[in-house]
Amino acid sequence: MIAALNVALIVGGSITIPHVRRAFARMREIGGLESSRDQP
Repeated sequence: MIAALNVALIVGGSITIPHVRRAFARMREIGGLESSRDQP
């Protein structure tokens, strides 16, 4: 999921920054980033 958001940021440019920030915030809320950070 994070890789897809990174690709969207590169392809979409700066216009996607608010949307990507919102997506990361939502992933933190539901616990999606904590579990992926723990994995090597």
